[in-house]
Amino acid sequence: PAQTSIIIQDQIEWSQELRVESVQDSEIDWVLGAFYSNGEIDGDATRSFGVTEKTVYNLESKNIGVFGSIAKDLTENDNLSLGLRYDHFEKSMNRSKDGFDFLPPTFAPVPYSDEFSGTDNFDSISPTLNWERKISEGLTANLRATYSEKPGGFSAYTTNPNQISFSEEETFSYEIGVLFAPTESWGLNFSAFHNDIENY
Repeated sequence: PAQTSIIIQDQIEWSQELRVESVQDSEIDWVLGAFYSNGEIDGDATRSFGVTEKTVYNLESKNIGVFGSIAKDLTENDNLSLGLRYDHFEKSMNRSKDGFDFLPPTFAPVPYSDEFSGTDNFDSISPTLNWERKISEGLTANLRATYSEKPGGFSAYTTNPNQISFSEEETFSYEIGVLFAPTESWGLNFSAFHNDIENY
């Protein structure tokens, strides 16, 4: 074939979450927890299009998080819950790439070798607000607002210094929903979402 691309990856991911929570039917429902994950990706990519480029990389990621939430009945029909999560991420990449540039005026392939090694840390705080109202027997309305961040990191396939690393992605999420459940055996859920995403 004129063009081929083969990517081989070996990925290892380990995670653990611990949580404690209030007993059922407490006056205030609460949850406290901690999270840890450790991941590593070893990759080997070969791309052929008349010439052959090869990229070998190692990506490592660690995440430590703590979270909590509380929920309380404000009235007989209204429940308000607040949640908060903090995450710390450590990202690193080691990459070597052997490729070709096609430079004017001849645009003949010119070989190059590029090495990159870098680390970066990211911290995020994610709050959540949720309000639930019982309108009538079997009919419940829900409003939810959330802010979250997806950590930045590194891209193994570019040599452009402005694109090798990327920053956090921020998302503001809003949801409104209505649940109609006349019996315990069936129900209908209607929801509308709006997500405002930055640095996608």
